Amino acid sequence: MAQSQSLNAIDPCDTIPLVEFQRCRVSSERPILAVTGVSRPSAAEGLLTIIAKLLDDAGAALERDQSTARTCIARAAALVHAERDRDHRAPAHARCALTAWQMNRLTAFIEANLGGDISIEDLTGLVRMSTGHFFRSFKRSFGEPPFSFIARRRMLRAQEMMLSTDEPLCQIALACGLCDQSHFTRVFRRVIGESPNAWRRRVTAARC
Repeated sequence: MAQSQSLNAIDPCDTIPLVEFQRCRVSSERPILAVTGVSRPSAAEGLLTIIAKLLDDAGAALERDQSTARTCIARAAALVHAERDRDHRAPAHARCALTAWQMNRLTAFIEANLGGDISIEDLTGLVRMSTGHFFRSFKRSFGEPPFSFIARRRMLRAQEMMLSTDEPLCQIALACGLCDQSHFTRVFRRVIGESPNAWRRRVTAARC
């Protein structure tokens, strides 16, 4: 099934310390920077604002105080290099993995919608990622592709229902987001290793 279609076949952020800078003053003694950290999700925006402010003040001081202007420009450049180096130092697996809030949001959404339609657009929208990046990050974080993860969660839900209710398999299939009993049986056998009927009889007998 195409990735852009349904997957039925199957806040929270840390504070990122940047660099602590001393205050840079223009001739009016107005402080232009006193930053010790920026918190995500506005870290990028905050960094751009700081750099823009430094450059604006450097331009204002350029004609009357070139030493101050050079200092401000140097500090703006240091901010850029520090952020670049921080990203480059992060391991490749960390850059590809989902964050904790993204994993929690995805898990909660999937659990709440196991009985309905879950599309790839739903999932990528939750974490604001492109499809390709999402699939790589999901597998890195959960250890399996989203198709497999959702299918496994549906089958766990089905097992709970088979043990706790007398619902027929056709109803359990629909309640777990599968098209019909035949579809349910195929997915169950692939994930669990035996048919739903055989599993239900075996586990029920063992519990008696």
